[in-house]
Amino acid sequence: MLLILVASLRESGEKVTLEAILRKLPEAVREQILSIKPPHRQYGTALGRLMLQELLLDWGYPAGMLTRLQKNQYGKPHFEGTPFFSISHSADLVICAASRTGPVGVDAEKITGFDQAGMHIFFIPEEWAQIQAGPPETFLRFWTRKESVIKADGRGVSLPLEKINVLADRLFLPGNSQEWHLSEFIPESGYCAAVCTSIPLEEKPVIQRYLPDVL
Repeated sequence: MLLILVASLRESGEKVTLEAILRKLPEAVREQILSIKPPHRQYGTALGRLMLQELLLDWGYPAGMLTRLQKNQYGKPHFEGTPFFSISHSADLVICAASRTGPVGVDAEKITGFDQAGMHIFFIPEEWAQIQAGPPETFLRFWTRKESVIKADGRGVSLPLEKINVLADRLFLPGNSQEWHLSEFIPESGYCAAVCTSIPLEEKPVIQRYLPDVL
C-alpha cells in the first residue's frame, strides 16, 4: 500500500510549536533538525520527521526507528530495507509518502507565477512543447513528475533531467532497468504534486490529512 500524509505548516504552526514537535522525536533527530540553517526550515523538517515516525508506529515498526535512518552516496535518506519513504516541502505544505513494497518519491509545488526562461534545457522537446501550449501550472506539473522520479530512484540531481521522459506514467531511467510508475494528485488547493513508485499503481494512493497531536 502507498500512503501519503499531507500537512499544512500554517495549520500546524497555529496549534503546535517546534519545541513540542521536537520533544516527540529521538534526541539524535532533534540535534540534526536544530542544526539546519536557516532556522525557519527547521519546523517543516521536524513536522516531516514526526509524520514519518507516527506512520511507522501505525505500521508496527519499533519506536526509535528514525535513529536507523541512513543516507546513500547521493544524500537520499533511507532505511536499510523496508519501509520506503519520501518527504517533500513546498511553501506551507509538507508531504510524506511511504510504502512497504518498493521505493517511492514524492514532490509538490505551490502553483505560482514562475519565470521559465532557460528552463527548456531540463526537458525533452515534446515535454517543452506541452508546457508552452498548456496553462501556467503545466510547467510545475512536469517538474514535480521529474522530481518524484529522481527521488524514487535515489540518484537525485546526478540524473540528467533532460533525458528523463515523463510524458507517460510508465518509464525507465538511464542506467537502470527498473520500471517506474507515476501518478499526479492535488494535495491541497493551489498545489500540484506527483508520486513515483517501483510498483504499478493499480489503485490510487491513500491520501490522508495530517495534524500533529503532541499536546
